[in-house]
Amino acid sequence: MWNGRGSNVRATRDRDGRRSRQQAKITAKREDRGNRQRSRRWDCKRREREREASWAAVRWRSRLLVGDWDPRAEIATPGRRIDLNARETSTWQRSPR
Repeated sequence: MWNGRGSNVRATRDRDGRRSRQQAKITAKREDRGNRQRSRRWDCKRREREREASWAAVRWRSRLLVGDWDPRAEIATPGRRIDLNARETSTWQRSPR
């Protein structure tokens, strides 16, 4: 198949006697490369989303386990400063009402 030329060069004629599919093969390779990179990027994004989701689930579960979760915990009132960015802080560690 390779004929000792480049990996993208086919024989002058293929089995059916048609002229070489060289250019088509080159384009196919180029497209494949693009797709591979795109899918890798998408994979990263997907993993990131899954990480975020799993963290949300962990927080939710820990609150349910402790059993002291109330909807008001999500709403920051003047007396209660809630650090929305802190992943480790849970309901029972927040500043008192």
